Amino acid sequence: MFIQFIGPGGAGKTTIAKQLAPKIDAVCLDLDEYFLKMEGDITLYIQQNGYLAYARRNIALYQQLRGSIQPGQSAILVCSSGFMTYALDQDAEYQAIKHRLLSEAYSYVLLPSLNKKQCIDLIVQRQLSRAYLQTNAEKEFLKISRRFDQYASLACPKVMTQDKPENIVNFLMTRLSQLKC
Repeated sequence: MFIQFIGPGGAGKTTIAKQLAPKIDAVCLDLDEYFLKMEGDITLYIQQNGYLAYARRNIALYQQLRGSIQPGQSAILVCSSGFMTYALDQDAEYQAIKHRLLSEAYSYVLLPSLNKKQCIDLIVQRQLSRAYLQTNAEKEFLKISRRFDQYASLACPKVMTQDKPENIVNFLMTRLSQLKC
């Protein structure tokens, strides 16, 4: 089973993936963590190389991570917050990658809520609690405001993450067992 979580920063993708993975005997792969391992600080990389170079490198690292999954191995791949929002011409293969990701049975968009204001408020609150981000409320508000409609309109199942992580994990385990039948 290959599961992919997509959504904005602060939606709970990594938290849910790390709790779900051991329960379904899956490896948890996080694209942001892999980027940090391979290239270092994401903000610094963008400052030095530009967002287009970051997007291209992130697409290449996504393909590496996806390719690292062994046949028969269960995995959860957590995509970066902006991964689904790149311009389709960012990379020659990006449009096909995005299409495949959205069409696979175990791809999920994680959002705190489909109510835009509620989602934005929760995302901003969560992001501001992460001291390592070196961000501010205005920056996070603008980012999620621009991206909310993109994520809410993606053609794959949505998982609302305003509940406790363990409840979301239980919901996903039930959903996954139903899909396997």
